[in-house]
Amino acid sequence: MSYEQTFRPDLNLVYTRFGPRLSLEDARQCAVDTFRDVRYRAGMSELMDFRGLTQPDIRFNFETIHEIWETQATWIRELRRQAEVVMVARSDLVFGLLRIYASLAAEDGVRVTPCRDWNAACRLLALDPGLQLRERTAEA
Repeated sequence: MSYEQTFRPDLNLVYTRFGPRLSLEDARQCAVDTFRDVRYRAGMSELMDFRGLTQPDIRFNFETIHEIWETQATWIRELRRQAEVVMVARSDLVFGLLRIYASLAAEDGVRVTPCRDWNAACRLLALDPGLQLRERTAEA
């Protein structure tokens, strides 16, 4: 898998960190598995860290991102409730893909914010940017 997740109920947060390569299949799997994980609680905020992603699958385009959103737009929208979803990326390409996803989410009233800066992303979620989010990966 090209990502790892930390569930932090103490922060009401799911932190997902993506590696240098992200396949379309892994993105689809992550889009569903987060909410099926027994550690997930409805309404948890999400911080998706794409800063390490340097090689997104060449099949990512509007249609595939729309498909991922459609997968989530039904039952996952209810689980997200009014939680904040913040995504952070370094590269122009990845940031552009995240903006497409955020635009689709806005149509359904889900708050998704793409960022270019880690500190800004953390501030949106009221997190200390220096906090080690991966410290507690085994919490249930």
